[in-house]
Amino acid sequence: MDTTLLRSKAPPTPKDNSLVKIAVEMAGKPPQLIEFNQKQPLATIIQDLCNYWNLTDAETYALRFNTETSRAFVSEKNRLEVKNGHVLQLGFSSGKITQSILDQLSPQSSHEDKMKAIQELAGYATDPTFTAEFTEKLGMKTLIGYVENMESGKLSDQITVHLLPAFVDLMDHGLTQWDVLEPTFIKRIASFINNQSSAQDPRTLQAALSILESLAQNSSTKYGIVERELTIPNLAMHLQNTSPSIQQNTLALINALFLKADDSKRTAMSKTLNARQIRNIIVMSIIQVPGVASGNEIAHQLHVLQTLMLNVLEEPMNRPIESGDRLDHPLKDVATRKQIIPRDFRKLGFKNDATPLNDFAQVPPGALALDAMLYFASYHPEKYSRVVLENSGRGDEYDCPFARAVIELTKLLCEILKIGEPPTEQGTLFHPMFFNHDHPFEELFCICIVVVNKTWKEMRATVEDFAKVFSVVREQITRVLAGRPLTQEIFKERIAALTYAEITDLWQQERTSREKWESRSRPIMELRQQIEPEIIELIQQQRLGFLTEGTRFSKYTNRGRVKDKFWYVRLSPNHRVLHYGDCDEKSVPALDELTDKLPIVDIRTLVTGKDCPHMKDLKGKKTTSQYPFSLMLDSNDVGSLDFVAPDQQTFDYWVDGINALLGLFISCNYRCGFCFHTAKSSFVLPLEEAMRGLRLLHEAGMEKINFSGGEPFIHQKGRYLGHLVRFCKRELGLASVSIVSNGSLITEDWFIRFGEHLDILAISCDSFQPETNNLIGRHRNSNKKEVATCKDDDQHLESLERVRGWCRDYRVAFKINSVINTHNFDEDMNRQIRQLNPVRWKVFQCLLIGGENHGKEALRNAEKFVVTDQQFESFLQRHREVACLVPESNVKLDAGGYDSSYEGDEEENQRKKRKKDWLVKDKPKSEGLVPKSAFTEQYSQEARRSMQSQLRGLTAYDRHKLLINQYYLTIPGAVDILKRDQSKDKRDFDIIKDNHQFLWEEDDAVDTWGKQIAKKYHDKLFKEYCICDLRKYKENKVGIRWRIEKEVVTGKGQFSCGEQNCTEKENLKTWEINFAYVEHELRKNSLVKIRLCSDCSHKLNFHHKRKEVTKKKKSKKEMKSKMSPGDRRKSGGEPRSEKVTPETSRSDMIDGGETSIPSSKNQELSDSTDVWREGQQSTEEKSRDEEFEEFLEDLFL
Repeated sequence: MDTTLLRSKAPPTPKDNSLVKIAVEMAGKPPQLIEFNQKQPLATIIQDLCNYWNLTDAETYALRFNTETSRAFVSEKNRLEVKNGHVLQLGFSSGKITQSILDQLSPQSSHEDKMKAIQELAGYATDPTFTAEFTEKLGMKTLIGYVENMESGKLSDQITVHLLPAFVDLMDHGLTQWDVLEPTFIKRIASFINNQSSAQDPRTLQAALSILESLAQNSSTKYGIVERELTIPNLAMHLQNTSPSIQQNTLALINALFLKADDSKRTAMSKTLNARQIRNIIVMSIIQVPGVASGNEIAHQLHVLQTLMLNVLEEPMNRPIESGDRLDHPLKDVATRKQIIPRDFRKLGFKNDATPLNDFAQVPPGALALDAMLYFASYHPEKYSRVVLENSGRGDEYDCPFARAVIELTKLLCEILKIGEPPTEQGTLFHPMFFNHDHPFEELFCICIVVVNKTWKEMRATVEDFAKVFSVVREQITRVLAGRPLTQEIFKERIAALTYAEITDLWQQERTSREKWESRSRPIMELRQQIEPEIIELIQQQRLGFLTEGTRFSKYTNRGRVKDKFWYVRLSPNHRVLHYGDCDEKSVPALDELTDKLPIVDIRTLVTGKDCPHMKDLKGKKTTSQYPFSLMLDSNDVGSLDFVAPDQQTFDYWVDGINALLGLFISCNYRCGFCFHTAKSSFVLPLEEAMRGLRLLHEAGMEKINFSGGEPFIHQKGRYLGHLVRFCKRELGLASVSIVSNGSLITEDWFIRFGEHLDILAISCDSFQPETNNLIGRHRNSNKKEVATCKDDDQHLESLERVRGWCRDYRVAFKINSVINTHNFDEDMNRQIRQLNPVRWKVFQCLLIGGENHGKEALRNAEKFVVTDQQFESFLQRHREVACLVPESNVKLDAGGYDSSYEGDEEENQRKKRKKDWLVKDKPKSEGLVPKSAFTEQYSQEARRSMQSQLRGLTAYDRHKLLINQYYLTIPGAVDILKRDQSKDKRDFDIIKDNHQFLWEEDDAVDTWGKQIAKKYHDKLFKEYCICDLRKYKENKVGIRWRIEKEVVTGKGQFSCGEQNCTEKENLKTWEINFAYVEHELRKNSLVKIRLCSDCSHKLNFHHKRKEVTKKKKSKKEMKSKMSPGDRRKSGGEPRSEKVTPETSRSDMIDGGETSIPSSKNQELSDSTDVWREGQQSTEEKSRDEEFEEFLEDLFL
């Protein structure tokens, strides 16, 4: 026997994530494949590699990454970056390389050795491990000394080309402070920048600029040296360099000097930078060069430079001007001249006409507004004069306050340009036009003050519209600046074209776009879906309440209003009948006093205005009635009930209320003459009940559903129907969900929200001729008197085409239903049906149904619409070429056929027919033998006939048993198929456990069947005393429940110990417990009573002192009332007193001869109520006799 067969499979070992498989290479050596253990020291791993390759001095070797992105040394800090499949390289360590470089940089070394060392240094300078080793061995000191001894301004040396970039990389690690650099080093680097020789190497110049920028930013002591050695014009010359990196570093150095300078130096630097020569360099060499200013780094530096230059204006912006200040300003003399009349200052827009300088005391803009006004008057005197004269020529009401406008505009520009705010770290926004003028802010102000005056005129503004004008001006300036115009002239042209009318149009477009987007956003749609039904229902309730209270209307006849004649109309409380009758001018008749009644179901439609019959009769006559409306009735006796509301509110409330009633009680908005859906008992189920009914139907076997009858889209504008459609498809998973509608109320919004859950939409269309549809009644305004003058005859056909397009867009099968009657049996619909291309065209023959559209009690008489069988057949023959035609004659309907509205029914019938034809197909017969198919067919027919006759005589339950038994006997595995899943069954006890509450409040909702059962069980419990479980008393856990009837009968918890496992009846004590518990994830508290024996009381108070309930001594009056006359004589009327000691007051005093607990136990529990002693009234306890008497009363009575 082979022993290997008996070997059990070893369990898999867990994968060690600290082991990674890598390859190690070394120049001139074969590579190794090793497992790199992250927990093993690097020195050990390197030692093993050196041993494999027979290398000595393992401490002089190190591992390095060998990827395209990294050549760094592997150290303890970055060793976790080594992953499976990496290839490392073994080479000399950073310490050995550092020592080699320093030896080669010694003064005794040759120029070639120094060049080689510097090149090697440049290669390792970005590595943090090498930098740490190089700094530790004073390598930075060597480099600094080498630079200090270089020839001043000489950059052509190849050593310098590699030395300065390497120095920058080494300093970027932050291991050496910038303060260690001496003035000699700084002057040497500055000489490289000031040298304008054409032989400069770009790498050396870029490194020199970067070194001085870092010095200016990071060294507080060396900034002065850098500032003295460099000048702005010399730096600006490097902006002409074709290298974007040099331009970027030059701008960064200028910004660093600007940031560190004080206010006076910033002002001087700003004037220098605003000089035409430097501005032209920035514009010509950077801004106008394609692709240069668009880079993020240069754009950021330009953003910083422009922000710093504009922030120079922060000082005058925050400096207030007052009349008492000593001001050396050209306007000082003007403002203090005695001959100027204060009225002139007022005309110029100053608030304080006596001392106008006080208007500039507000900061911001402070003195900056005064400077801007002076600049405008000095450099643009013609525009200044025109603006002032235009304001002077207007009336005082339409005068634009110039001084106030100057102050507000200056403040507005400061906010837009963010003057006073530091530059952002990631900002790249700058305005090119500010580099085109030496006074950019002032020029922008001069352009905008003219725009203010122009906008003021366009708006025809008054002083009260000052804020509105500046809101428009803000929008104009912001929109034009967003386009980043290159020059002030372009800015001026664009802002002149952006007029007030243009701004208004843009605002309107943006508002419309924003509202359209917001209205279609998912949160808004969901919120609207949630609150719209509630709001509509609330409005309907208010309107119906108004109708219920009733309204007094003036009486009108064909001649007009009848003087001093009124009638009162009010709605019945059940909202089903309108009561009306005559009344006087002041009385409010009761409901039973109004003799005339109008059922709501008799109202056909509501018309208002000139369409009302009583308004048509008054046509051409002078009338003052502005609020007429009429209720068009189905009655032949009375055509309408006409109203004229006294005011707009009454008119609106009545129209809304009638529309609400029609929406609730009228099942269709059309009045087709042959329709048999006219039941007066129509109502709408609440959505939850409707869904529950659909679920029950589904459980009973429903697979498909069709919503039809009346117009399903009337109620809640189709939202109610949409929720049911979605429920049937998503929740119940029905195979097909379809709707039959007239299409007039369907909207695209309904398709957007519910279209994905609908399979088939059938639209009723009896004719493609508007006149025929009016004769049939398939029209919203189907009043016979109005047929000839109806303006929207083709409205039904338009909705049909519109719905067809939506069905195509949202992938819903489109179907058409047509009823053939006396008005359309001769119509040719071939072209229209082919154009609409429905999946099916159901053609019905007009049918009479007693009590609905035929008979004395019917609301409609459809006899005039009925066609003969020959007429119906001729219509079918005319349209026989239409492939989707499905005829439904009255013969078929009488035989039991019914329109299922399902697309697959016809295909299923054809499939069954083909199968049947194949089974009974004639085959070659043998001589003298009966074909087997004949026997099969005859047997099947006889079996079906027998089953039908058998089923007719059985009840529903017997039929069910018969079919189930037959299923069991004929289908294999039927028992398992029909076996009910009992895994989710629940008993009543399980339901009670899930919904049980220890206490039920009056406002607790009992809205489910489970809660009803739990509440009913809770009501049967006895809640005077509790039963407890003290098995876990040492864990401070006490279980408490109410007593059941059986325990009350036996006295458990009242006459014996309330601990469920204890039967002790002596030395019982009553305790009040503040019972804290968690129920349905909520923390609750309840104060309950428990009667326990001494031992159980000790367990109860194991952790906490509980409150003991003691019995109060009865009053004399109460004792006398319970004494018999004989007892009273024996007592002699003397009061009986009993001294209660503190010890006995804390113990349980029980009548009936029961003794108190022992003193030791009493002492042990004596402190149980100490916390209740002060300010606590003792609770009265009933005696045993009283409790037993109440117990008997509850039990028998």
